[in-house]
Amino acid sequence: MVKLRITKYNPIYRDENGFFKHNEWTSFHDIGKSFDGKLFTLVEYNKIENHYLNVIQILFKKAGIFEMTLKDFESCNSNDFKLDRDLKYTLSEIREFSRSILREELWALFQNSNDCYLHFGYDYYMYMGLPNLDIKEIYNTGIEELFIEEVVSPYLK
Repeated sequence: MVKLRITKYNPIYRDENGFFKHNEWTSFHDIGKSFDGKLFTLVEYNKIENHYLNVIQILFKKAGIFEMTLKDFESCNSNDFKLDRDLKYTLSEIREFSRSILREELWALFQNSNDCYLHFGYDYYMYMGLPNLDIKEIYNTGIEELFIEEVVSPYLK
């Protein structure tokens, strides 16, 4: 079993307390803004967002997880999401909900147990609990441009 924090943030830019200290975009709403003199575009955003969605699919399949229970959610804007707490959702549904979560249209916690979860935090932080896997198996999955650290989710209920 492994508990992970998966982000686009390189850990070499964290201070001694674990805070990220590099000037980078943190939100879908940052598209069109400049960071360190470079314009952040929709193309760049979509590339990173798709890496997150692929990681969800790859790692949960590798762990043999094909559905999860929605434990908590809230809509962050006027979108009318039809979700029910304590219902199970398929991996493909979770992938699409995750796109909305990353775009700050929705917030949700998926969790089957304290060892099996998918949580999202602010600023593009994603947390996964994966039973039936160890950390060595994860690094051989072809995950691109994301950083994986062994960290327990602060949203674990």
